[in-house]
Amino acid sequence: MKVRLALEEKGLDWSGQVIDIVGVQEQLEPWYVELNPKGVIPTLEVQNDTTEIVTDSASIIRFIASLPEGRSLLPTNNNNIELMEKLIDLADEVDLQILSYARHPSMENSGKILDTRIEKSLLLAEQYPELKSSYLVCTDRSKKSKTFRVNAKHIK
Repeated sequence: MKVRLALEEKGLDWSGQVIDIVGVQEQLEPWYVELNPKGVIPTLEVQNDTTEIVTDSASIIRFIASLPEGRSLLPTNNNNIELMEKLIDLADEVDLQILSYARHPSMENSGKILDTRIEKSLLLAEQYPELKSSYLVCTDRSKKSKTFRVNAKHIK
């Protein structure tokens, strides 16, 4: 959502693709892991003379803001630039997985979703040996999510 807001504020022409990260778990499909080896959203694909891939929200927002096209999103003085950088970092520190897994009404389903994600990652790691290291990272992240989503200290 943060990236889409930045694109709209910049006034750029863009198209997006919704990635089903729950049911289909498209972020684990080989075509997507080749774009973003972490197997997470968002991913920005910029096509000019070459294709550039930018991942993670904070990096994408900074990339969008730096583009010469569209409306300026950058402050004009150094104090405000520093503030902008701090705000981007602060927004990036919000643990959206805790908000998604620990406080969402579907909390009881999150264990099953994560189990499916782990199983799919391990299966695809065997089917696509060239992407195995990426899939193992996805597996480890999902295992960690299963633990911290119910950890009262982390949630607090």
